[in-house]
Amino acid sequence: EKTNQSDPDVYIDVPVSKIENGKTYYKYWTIIPTTYSFTIPQLEEGSNYLVLVAEDNAGNRYLDTVEVDHDEDSRKYSNFSMNLDTTAPVINNKYDDIIYTNGGSKDLTVVAEDPDKNGIANSSSGVKSVILSTEISNVTKTVECKQQKDEQNTLINEWKADIKSILPESGTTTVYATVKDLAGTSFKTVFATAVMVDPAAPTAVITAPADAYKTSAADNEIQVNGTISLSGTASDNRGGSGLKEEENESKTLKLYYTTNATLGAKDGSEGKKIAAGDIGENASEKFVKKAEIANDSSWTFENIVTSAYEPEYEGEDDKTTVVYFMVSTEDKAGNTGYSVPQKVTIDQDTDRPIIKMNQVKSDNSEFVKSKTVYGSVSDDDGEIKKLWVWSTKLNGGNAPTSKPVAGQTNTGWIEFGADNTDSTLENNNWQITSTEEDGQTTWYWAVADAKDTVFWTKDTSSLGRPYISYSDIARQDNSNGVTFKYDTKAPDIKRVELLR
Repeated sequence: EKTNQSDPDVYIDVPVSKIENGKTYYKYWTIIPTTYSFTIPQLEEGSNYLVLVAEDNAGNRYLDTVEVDHDEDSRKYSNFSMNLDTTAPVINNKYDDIIYTNGGSKDLTVVAEDPDKNGIANSSSGVKSVILSTEISNVTKTVECKQQKDEQNTLINEWKADIKSILPESGTTTVYATVKDLAGTSFKTVFATAVMVDPAAPTAVITAPADAYKTSAADNEIQVNGTISLSGTASDNRGGSGLKEEENESKTLKLYYTTNATLGAKDGSEGKKIAAGDIGENASEKFVKKAEIANDSSWTFENIVTSAYEPEYEGEDDKTTVVYFMVSTEDKAGNTGYSVPQKVTIDQDTDRPIIKMNQVKSDNSEFVKSKTVYGSVSDDDGEIKKLWVWSTKLNGGNAPTSKPVAGQTNTGWIEFGADNTDSTLENNNWQITSTEEDGQTTWYWAVADAKDTVFWTKDTSSLGRPYISYSDIARQDNSNGVTFKYDTKAPDIKRVELLR
């Protein structure tokens, strides 16, 4: 009888089929002139075996065979094996979270396979291709993935492609994946929900550290000493992907320094932007990495020991060093942004407090006309903690042999603000009413700064001595004490003569 297939001249014997050894057999036939072509119905998922028999009008039959050469012999096969695969391949992974890229190379890996249907053997033809695609301004862009191999050089079910060519210059798009098997069945799905292209670098800004010493209001140089901190901000307002988030205790924010003035002058303008090529190992030629901390919109590098950036000074060398600090940050897309360098002058000498004596000239050429002596103290670390003075006139003409110790009394040192002295120290302004007799005296000074470091006039190192500021000189090193003269008594009039 005729079948209900698309080819009206295909017939099937009755009974329709038979089962032998668990296998189902179908017999189809058609009348042909010389050549033939017809659709074979009822192929089943998995393995199918086809036997071709030609019969003439006289009843002669011929079984079609195929000869296959082997190493040792040749074999003839009287049937053809056909595997039917109507099940679409599948994709086993997907990117639901947003993917960030800066517009450079970006690889995506697709895990694709063509599984057997319901465990039926040979019902899988295998994955033929995986295509990634996007729709950009109504234009479809595609890239073909390459199948990967494992360490044993065996093909695995991972397919990889660089999606750079199918992404927009900036903004967000969706990436689709189409997987096709060898039987021609394909499956398309959203593979990456959102891919953001952020080509703009983030920004970092260094807040200038406190100036340890300012010679005038117009002095814009930042001078530092001792141990300092550098603070600032970081942001990614231009690109929009956001600052990179740290994982597994990573540290993305990096501090660099250089002594190269040309690099230090790169202010971010056209032609003066810091690039990756400016990073290196030699501070005289490149920016050298010094420290790193976690990425954050507000950051601080603590405990920067300035002496570590200084060379070995010799003799009368200018004991100052100019250093340019720079900070880098990263965003989620992989862009790196660099701050404008911050210039500082390292001068350990600026750590010394400055004691100003308002009524005294440096050359001792004028008398102090009051026993109340006053002035101020300035220090880069802020408000000082203690101030002492030693008078040779009150100590038998002798100079001190050791610096004062907080809390100790009857040492010859007078502590400002102590209960038993007529002296005050408020907001770094000092005043004392001396009990000395008129005439010449010499004062030695000692200061405890905000960090409890005591500077005193007789220290053997200049860095351990406070500066003295006079009414005529802003600051001067002094290791011999300040000598000045009192004259608080009005002159006596012995006689008056009138001359005509």
